Amino acid sequence: MCLAGLLAAQNSRGKDSQPQDATFSDEIAARLLDQVRQGLEANDPDLMLSAFDSSKMPDFPAFRDQVRSMFQKYEEFRVDFHITQTWTEDGRGIVVVDFELQATPQGGEVQPVHNEAQLRFEMARGQQGWKIVDLSPREFFS
Repeated sequence: MCLAGLLAAQNSRGKDSQPQDATFSDEIAARLLDQVRQGLEANDPDLMLSAFDSSKMPDFPAFRDQVRSMFQKYEEFRVDFHITQTWTEDGRGIVVVDFELQATPQGGEVQPVHNEAQLRFEMARGQQGWKIVDLSPREFFS
C-alpha cells in the first residue's frame, strides 16, 4: 500500500482505533475520570456509568444499583480528583487517584457530605475503546 493509501486508511478509522489510543496513557485515564466527574456533576448516572465496561467489570449490576441509589439520595455533586500514579499491568491501565466528592442531600436541609479517598481504577481496552473495568473501594460511590 502506498503512503497516501496508508494515511487515508488511518484517517478513515474511528477515534477509538487511532494508534494513540492503542496504548494506555495518562490522557486516557484523565478522559475516563473526567467522564465520571461530568456524570456526577450533571446528575446523570447513565453518563457516569458509561465510563465503565459493564461486560468486563465484576458484579457490575450491583455497582450500577449502588450508583443509582447514590443519585437518588443526593441532588448535587461536586468532584475534584488528582491522578497520583499510572502504570500498565497485564494489558490494563492502573490509576491511583486522590478523589474528593461533595454531595448535597435531597431537600438540601442537611449539610453537604464530603468524602475523600484514594481510589484505584483499572482500565482496559475493548470494542468501545478504553473503559473502567474495576475500582476499589467501590463503597466510595454509595
